[in-house]
Amino acid sequence: MLTGPTRGVSLREPLRLRGTEPCDRSDGMIETVKRLPFLAALAVIVMVIGALVPGPENAEARSTKNLDPAARVTQLLSLAEKGLDGSFELTYAVTGTNGNLYRGDSGTLVIAQSATAGHSAWVTAAGKWSFRLDGDDGATAQWIESGSSAEDCWRPALKSAMRCTGPTAYVASIGFSLSILPFIEGAVVDSLRSIVDPVDLPSSTTSALSLFTSAGSRLTGPLTCLREDRSHGMTMCITPRGVIASVTNFDYVTVQWQSVQLIGEASSPRAIDFVPEGKLTQPFEVPPV
Repeated sequence: MLTGPTRGVSLREPLRLRGTEPCDRSDGMIETVKRLPFLAALAVIVMVIGALVPGPENAEARSTKNLDPAARVTQLLSLAEKGLDGSFELTYAVTGTNGNLYRGDSGTLVIAQSATAGHSAWVTAAGKWSFRLDGDDGATAQWIESGSSAEDCWRPALKSAMRCTGPTAYVASIGFSLSILPFIEGAVVDSLRSIVDPVDLPSSTTSALSLFTSAGSRLTGPLTCLREDRSHGMTMCITPRGVIASVTNFDYVTVQWQSVQLIGEASSPRAIDFVPEGKLTQPFEVPPV
């Protein structure tokens, strides 16, 4: 686990799913997202496509001048989609806030996928994917998706019992979509898709995006990056293999992470990545994230 300051955890009652009825997080109101993926529509609001401009040159970042910006974003999307294919296990250091479960916390995020080469299991395709987010104070959230079947576990603190529910069919709802945001590979792909092909939103210029490259590290190799040029704008960097190397100022409604940094990579997941830590119970409950 990472070292760093931690603060108290406030845990709300989780949302319950009875049958296949979708859940929302506001005063019992139910709202279903009719178009998948929800993250794509949400990401458009956060990162509306605008005037694409080259990034500034400095010792660590070389701007992609003399290249068509729109084409570069499309290339970046293709690269990120490549990273979402096949089997892998990725480990990230995370700092920031994750809804009511983590408040200014530091922790470790492990995401995994088992899928046929050239194909992705995200969100409900053939194969399996999962994430486990462990805060330094002991708070934990785990999600396991096998095809369209979902299972989850969570606890608010280390001394608390792990609560696990499922399985249930994945529902295209606000509650489900917010709960799976920690699967950072899928979240970034959906963000880029919304930039390349915005849906049902005006095309007026409201922000600028910068494309640049960075030397990266021994683990990542050279990086291709995209930055939203505004105060506290999001920046994402991707490896030549399509793996998300880093995201700063990741801000999607309930999740506000200052930093998501790749610290480990394996070409295949472990069996434990797809095993819930506790005994599954019913009814299925969306974690309080």
